[in-house]
Amino acid sequence: GRLLAALSGTDAKRPYASAGGLYPVQVYLHARDITGIAPGLYFHDPLAHDLAAIAPGLAHPPDLHFGINLPLAEAAAFSIYLVAPAEAIRPVYGAWSERFCQLEAGAMAQLLAEAAPALDLALCPIGHMAFERIQPHLGLDGEVWPVHVLLGGNPEAWEVLTL
Repeated sequence: GRLLAALSGTDAKRPYASAGGLYPVQVYLHARDITGIAPGLYFHDPLAHDLAAIAPGLAHPPDLHFGINLPLAEAAAFSIYLVAPAEAIRPVYGAWSERFCQLEAGAMAQLLAEAAPALDLALCPIGHMAFERIQPHLGLDGEVWPVHVLLGGNPEAWEVLTL
């Protein structure tokens, strides 16, 4: 929860830019091994800075990550999914909507990356995953864009994997 505090704000203003102040990018935490947080999938409410369990006990599907990312994913204590429901921005920005969500997610990832070391955490951005394995658990209808994914955990646990 403390890491995601870097993204918290008010309805009108958060610590990162968003096209038109719409803030369409949503944050989901997939907990695996976090002290004080049961394993499962959570929605992060940035206004209340609260985690709401949406799929308690949901394990990481074995085919969620692949290739070079697989060992890192297996050692991760958690994943952060930044996703955007298209209807949250498309009526205002049309064809530019997905690009604006990518910019917003980049700013969010930067804030998380800056906050992580003070919490003795390491984050690794992941370029691709089998989003369709997670999407049904998010409870979102309509078109949903997987904008960005970050794996996180203890830096010492990953040191061997990154050398």
